[in-house]
Amino acid sequence: MKATTWTMRAAAIVCAGTLLVGCTSEDPDTEGAAPDTNSSKSAESTVDVEALDTGDYPTEPAPPFGLATTEDILDVEGQRMAEFVTIPYEVDPELTFVDSSPNVIRSADALSVLIATGAGDVARENRFLSGYSTRAAKTEFLRTQPMHQINHTILRFQDPEGAEATARRLHDQMIAGTDDEPAQEKLTLEAHPETLASLSRYEDPDAGGHERFTAFTPHGDYVIATIVTAPEGETAWLAETASTAVELQKPLIERFPAAPTRARNNGEAPDMPQVDQGRIQIYAIPEDEENNPNGDDRAGYGPRGMGHRSGDPRLVEVLTETGSEHNAVGDSTVYRASDEAGAEKIYQTVVNSLLSRGAVEEPSPEGLPVAKCYSVATQYGVEDHCFLREGRYVASVGALTALGEDNKPSVLQRTSAQYLILQHADQNA
Repeated sequence: MKATTWTMRAAAIVCAGTLLVGCTSEDPDTEGAAPDTNSSKSAESTVDVEALDTGDYPTEPAPPFGLATTEDILDVEGQRMAEFVTIPYEVDPELTFVDSSPNVIRSADALSVLIATGAGDVARENRFLSGYSTRAAKTEFLRTQPMHQINHTILRFQDPEGAEATARRLHDQMIAGTDDEPAQEKLTLEAHPETLASLSRYEDPDAGGHERFTAFTPHGDYVIATIVTAPEGETAWLAETASTAVELQKPLIERFPAAPTRARNNGEAPDMPQVDQGRIQIYAIPEDEENNPNGDDRAGYGPRGMGHRSGDPRLVEVLTETGSEHNAVGDSTVYRASDEAGAEKIYQTVVNSLLSRGAVEEPSPEGLPVAKCYSVATQYGVEDHCFLREGRYVASVGALTALGEDNKPSVLQRTSAQYLILQHADQNA
């Protein structure tokens, strides 16, 4: 039976195919610390295919994907939108710690959790379509310490009227207060007079007093919803951070080539976008739907989309530099550079980012010495990770072991299966 590999998903998920908890490299001196895959290619001849334990995981590429359907169009649009959403560290370079998966917003219901109680009903009434949400903090997410964090969400509506009405109603609700939430202080952003902002204060029993700055900015068919939190007394940082997020977000979302609605397509059903436009998702271990509640896995992302998942600015830079325009995220993550030298650079980047967190080397899967595996202790449990490079392709696999559930065997099995899949990968794609 296949092991469940996403224990405590809300607290920690796999970043670049490996866990996203504090996925950032703090020590530039670790550059080059990862083993050179070229120097280990002699081990290729010692791969014992017969000894590989792949469990129940597939060992060949998936069939090609077709066009999106009404069943998965919201996932596909949200994943595409990720490339046009401001990454937290672009707002403040210290916002690099990612503790949970970015969210493809499949349903308005998710907004009542991401934004405020009742937000889902308001958005639904105003013809909400889909969205994307990203989150990061300056430090590791610990309940016992003050936090500087941002939750940045983009919501798409059928028309500007729906976006404007949603922003206004949510703002008015916060200013008035509810049975569950006290009334908030009404504020403005000088650089963005159309933004509807408010400030609330709350006391955390462990971490002390905090302030939360909430900003709703209607922008065409979209609402930019930015929620920034900091220890009490840092209102200036809150306002500056929210303002910067809005400033950066506007031109980005204007460039998003959203699939047209029927109303915007002369009343005709629009053509659906192609799933897996880079023909790379077929090489990732497929994620079970039950382990993909946020719609962000079983996905293809560009460099910026991957940046939301890692928190490491160098990853986006390297993916862009090496031509890794399409990257697959599933039960493994697969990158494809424009050449083998680029793939080696991606490999070094993702491994070094993990090593900077204190990871230690672990045995490779049986029969697969070309895979390099590591483990790192976190507040949630032990993360296990394995990495492979095959020509222009780099793959990473990871899982968290916590609450007595040992997921390391699944990491080794998936790595072995991933190796076999990559033997079929098109090196000329």
